[in-house]
Amino acid sequence: MIALACAMLGVVPCARAQDAGVDEEQVEDEAALEEDEEPAAEAEEEPAAEEEEGEGFREAYGDEDETAEGEAAEEAGEAEEPEAEEEAEQGAETEGDDSIPEPQTTRFVTEPPVPAEGDFQLAIPPVLVERRGGIATTAVFPLFYLRESPDTSELVIPPIYHREGVEQGDVVFPAFWWFRGPQWHTLIIPPFWHHDSPEGHDIGVAPLFMSGRHQRSYYHVIPPLLTVGWGDEDEDYLFAGALFYRLRMRDEERWGVFPFLWWNDTPNEQYQFVAPFVFRHHNARTEQTLTIVPPGLFYLSEQPRESWWGIAGLLHHDEGPGFHSTTIPPLLFHFSEDPNAFRLTTPLFAYIRERDSETLVTWLYQMHRGATEADMVAPLFFWIRDPRDRSETLVIPPLLFARWTSPAYANTIVFPFFAHFDEYGRHQTWITPLVANTRDLEHGDETTWIAPTVQISRWRDGEAFNIHPLWYYEHVPSHRHYVFAPFWFDFEQYERGDRYTVAFPFYWRFREGVTETQLFLNTYFRRREWRNEQRWEYEFHFAPLFDYGQTSAGEHWWRVLYGLVGWEHRNRHDRLWLFYIPIDFGHAPIQPAEPRPEPASESALSIPTYTLQ
Repeated sequence: MIALACAMLGVVPCARAQDAGVDEEQVEDEAALEEDEEPAAEAEEEPAAEEEEGEGFREAYGDEDETAEGEAAEEAGEAEEPEAEEEAEQGAETEGDDSIPEPQTTRFVTEPPVPAEGDFQLAIPPVLVERRGGIATTAVFPLFYLRESPDTSELVIPPIYHREGVEQGDVVFPAFWWFRGPQWHTLIIPPFWHHDSPEGHDIGVAPLFMSGRHQRSYYHVIPPLLTVGWGDEDEDYLFAGALFYRLRMRDEERWGVFPFLWWNDTPNEQYQFVAPFVFRHHNARTEQTLTIVPPGLFYLSEQPRESWWGIAGLLHHDEGPGFHSTTIPPLLFHFSEDPNAFRLTTPLFAYIRERDSETLVTWLYQMHRGATEADMVAPLFFWIRDPRDRSETLVIPPLLFARWTSPAYANTIVFPFFAHFDEYGRHQTWITPLVANTRDLEHGDETTWIAPTVQISRWRDGEAFNIHPLWYYEHVPSHRHYVFAPFWFDFEQYERGDRYTVAFPFYWRFREGVTETQLFLNTYFRRREWRNEQRWEYEFHFAPLFDYGQTSAGEHWWRVLYGLVGWEHRNRHDRLWLFYIPIDFGHAPIQPAEPRPEPASESALSIPTYTLQ
């Protein structure tokens, strides 16, 4: 019970301060500022305060050795004077420095009193008698607890708790709680509670009703009705019975009854939905209002310059300044009229007039007059003309005869027997089921196809002959190729001098720049020649028996079985291969048979050593 009373002493004042809207850190900042402004005055008042406390203790508990007590007080005063002076100096220095913030400490329990002369403690379980720093405590655990100080007193006689002072409290556990202070009080008589302070109030009967208001915010909770609401001047939220809701956020408001009614209202948009009967939406920016009645699928749209309504799939009507239209899809009927167009469609005919064009469609005859002209008796006869270029098209099924003519071209098709396309003076093409020919009259090129795979082409600078997909031949100034798939491939590029020849799978020959490489079965030959520098080198391999190589500088080498026996004669040394072990011999550099000038790139030439491991 004593522990419970102590907990109440620590929690209730903090709760009162929080309800009153007092910031503990702000209070401590103000107190620290006052201490900094008057450090010297506090230092002078400390001895006087201690003397008054001593007199109070002597009056309460009797005088003891006054002489010893006076001497001890004088010594304590002398010892505290230097400390007060130091604190005053530190406070003056700190006061002038605005860059150093004052320390802030939040306390949730009462600090223990400062020890003073005359303190004592008597503990004879379960009795406790204590006097410390002007606070007297008497307890007989667990039946009685009394704590007295100059400002407050607390009494606990379980289940009763009583407190006197600036903040008062009375408790009869667990039936009654009443805490009060300046301008605030908290009353709890389970299940009822009430709290009131200058900043707001709370009231409730748990678990039936809870309500409160603090400054600009409020809340209401009614659990039996599944209702909760909270908000402030800018926002409101209300939910009732798991069906009704209302939300207000500044200029926006939403409310409804789930799942039958939705209502939304904002400065730019409003909509109402009464399921499943009607839906209405209004856009303030476009000034459009749309209404839909789902059971009959009726809809209505209203705008400043246009409105339309109808029944989905059955009727649609649209009208505005200078125009109107009506459509009845089941009857294939449409009628619309505006200053530039007239449209009428019925199951028997369709007539459309738009600007400079006119169209008539009946079951037997179809006509169009405009930029182009057409007369048709579909699907037997089609005659289309373009007066702009004096062209015309004639189609007469089932022969699928068609002809397009103009001053620039003439095209004729008798499908599937013959087609002729003639672009006067530029291009000419004719096609039959087996043979086709096209000619470029400007450049003299001609190509002929013979079904199914033969192509013969003659160009002003070359020719080609292909039998897809086996034989391909082409010869032009830049390149030439022969292909007889999949056995023979020969490609040559004249500008770079490259050539690639393959007789699959036995023979491979590649020539790229100064390098020529040949592969025939198990023989390999490679030659490199620099004609401008009069240098060359080559190598020959007959795998796996014999290898031989030679350079224009007089070097040569040979090997048997890749190094079982071999000899290398290099510019500055000789090498003997014996059982795959190289043995080097030094000698004087090789002198060329005929002196010749050394090219600039000779020093950079690296003659490879062909060693097969």
